[in-house]
Amino acid sequence: MVCLRPHRTPAGRVSATTGARLARAFLGYLLGVVVIVTLVPFDFGVPTAFHLSWAVEPADALANVAMFVPLGFLAQLTLRTEDPLARRPLLLGVALSAGVEAAQLFLPSRFPSPIDVCTNGLGAWIGGLAAGALRRRIQVTPALIGALALELPLMGLVYLLVPLLWVSGLAASGEPLRLLPAGLLGLAGAQVLGAVYRHRLGPANALALGRVAAGAGAWFVVGAIAGLATAPLAVLAASVAVGGATWLWGSERRPPNALERRFEAETLRRVAPVLALYLLLQVSWPPWAALRAWHAQPGFGHAWGATGTREILRTLEHLAAFTVLGYAVAEARGRREGPFRASLGALAGTGVAAAAGLEALAAVQQGPGGSLLRAVLSVLTAVYGGGIYHLQRAHVRWLLARGRSVPAEPHVPQRQRGQDEQREHRRGDEPAEDHDGHGPLDLPAGIAAAEREG
Repeated sequence: MVCLRPHRTPAGRVSATTGARLARAFLGYLLGVVVIVTLVPFDFGVPTAFHLSWAVEPADALANVAMFVPLGFLAQLTLRTEDPLARRPLLLGVALSAGVEAAQLFLPSRFPSPIDVCTNGLGAWIGGLAAGALRRRIQVTPALIGALALELPLMGLVYLLVPLLWVSGLAASGEPLRLLPAGLLGLAGAQVLGAVYRHRLGPANALALGRVAAGAGAWFVVGAIAGLATAPLAVLAASVAVGGATWLWGSERRPPNALERRFEAETLRRVAPVLALYLLLQVSWPPWAALRAWHAQPGFGHAWGATGTREILRTLEHLAAFTVLGYAVAEARGRREGPFRASLGALAGTGVAAAAGLEALAAVQQGPGGSLLRAVLSVLTAVYGGGIYHLQRAHVRWLLARGRSVPAEPHVPQRQRGQDEQREHRRGDEPAEDHDGHGPLDLPAGIAAAEREG
């Protein structure tokens, strides 16, 4: 997600509203995930006495900090004025955590803790500080965007897979084999990252393939961190496999038209079967279980009651997967250059078809069966994922358009600039000014076309 805002007015206000909208979309998505995960199984009741837990578990404390770092990071990016001390992300984290802990007072199976409020707030504060530091130190120019392939909305698919991996790991708690579908998500991310290297990073000599492969393995561990408690060796082995797959796909021989910007369609065709298999396994797990007679219901039924946390997390995983599906569908239509409202029909149609098919499959599986409400929510989350794609594309266009409006300076190598400054200083002149970071817009061939095509 490219939402570090590169321009400030003299008053300190930030003009990139597209970045703020994109950050808000991701922030809202993560807020929904966090609230659901922290309030399952939603069996609210009035307790006879209120109890607070003051126990400090190092593993839980670290998990609480890590869970709120992305929230603080995104919250900082939504602000229209600078907040170098990250006070507002800290307040958001503390307020959200305090609200969740207060609600947990009415959940018999939960143990609210003031320690959780502190660790959650700390995580949000760290994320806010990190976002502020990056925004101050990194000048997002078209050259940087092109070198890191950030102008490709396809990379947003990698970002959206992280919360999906996270929820998938939580849903697999106590069931190591349930992590197998998460491995498919890792392969999908490896296909995207391998293709980006093969078509962009490799030809531009921006990053070494080994670093991209190592980054892919680390990306999987970050996403599947919840699964470490269930099967740590399996998660680490899968991360190595993801890195190896990225290496293999990245080292494939490039076709003669390697500079063709629209390689996203080919990549999506490769990713689509992997995501489809993941969705099928997610609904029919375990696939070796005997089928049952058709059973479905309008709502969630006992999936949100007696069955408890596991079914709720699997429902959340299902909805997160449809967010990824909606983003992929919108990306596949990117060449058509239409606004978001023009994509609503395709997004809703794809969501309805996928949801209907999967609910029909769930209706003959073990467990709660099919759910009309889950199907409706699946369609809505698919549309939401498509909206995130359009916000990402609009912000990238803003960045590229702004970069072309900045006059380019003659490029001077760093060593030569240093020698020139020394000569000027020996003559008694003022040292030459540092390069302002904009530089020549020496993007690889096709960047302008990529901006036009979204």
